[in-house]
Amino acid sequence: MKKYLVSFLAIGSLMFGNSVYAGPQYKGQHSQLNLTTQQKQQISNIKQKYKNIFAQMNANAAQTKGNCFQFVTAKTFDEKGAKKCIEKNQNIDRQLNRLKMKNEIYNVLTPEQQKIWTQNKNGKHNYYKNKNER
Repeated sequence: MKKYLVSFLAIGSLMFGNSVYAGPQYKGQHSQLNLTTQQKQQISNIKQKYKNIFAQMNANAAQTKGNCFQFVTAKTFDEKGAKKCIEKNQNIDRQLNRLKMKNEIYNVLTPEQQKIWTQNKNGKHNYYKNKNER
């Protein structure tokens, strides 16, 4: 399996050159915002800050999930303890930090860019809402 994954990545990097690893990409919604160089740098700094926070959270989550395995292997099931363990795994802190990061990025934008960003988000939300109703 690892051989196939390595082969796939090698072929992908040959096909796409260094563009796969070219650093921060401002595609999708960011390309429509016409960000200045300064804004791109600010957004990059914000994302880097939160990348470090998320990395630490991932390490903590792995440990918490390992602790929950004790309920699987126990002679009797401790429902109260399992619920506490599940609550720790809800990733509330991750979601909170993701919202903080998006808020910081949003506040880097000019009022015109914020309007475009909001329109894009609403359009995307409506697309998925309508798709799920089908």
